[in-house]
Amino acid sequence: MAFRRTKNFFRGRPVGPDGQTYRRSALGALGWVLACVLLAIVAAIALPTAGYFAYNYFTYEIPLSKVQVVVAKPDSRCTNPQLPIFVGFVNGSNATISGTSFYLSARLPGHSTDYGDYTQLTSDRIIPAGEGYGQCWRTTFADYRAGAAQVNRDELVWSIRSFGVTFQ
Repeated sequence: MAFRRTKNFFRGRPVGPDGQTYRRSALGALGWVLACVLLAIVAAIALPTAGYFAYNYFTYEIPLSKVQVVVAKPDSRCTNPQLPIFVGFVNGSNATISGTSFYLSARLPGHSTDYGDYTQLTSDRIIPAGEGYGQCWRTTFADYRAGAAQVNRDELVWSIRSFGVTFQ
């Protein structure tokens, strides 16, 4: 029996010898071209974006994870009562640090209220790879917080809320 194409009377589609209709793909030639163009546009956006994040990860995030911050109060190195908090940075990365910025946090032991002011402290001290540097800083106490007047400042535990560095 030879293969003969006939039209389905109700649908107008080609029918094979087994009675099954042949369906055309939802994407014709124009559809495939549009799909390829869309894929090229997505790739043109996604590849540079992924490249940027990969570059940022390897040139900033990994070296930043190797920088350690030390906070001490009281400290014997800080003899000036106006600058009672010692903050030090140890550069364990392979890159040179050209600047640092940080926010101090002050909490009572066992409490979550932060009495540190939201003042960003910065230093442009250059810290070569494998070295460290520290200096004494002023306290950034937030007098405007609720209950701040009753806080004994000598009991506060000082730490770094957040910090950032600039690499050369």
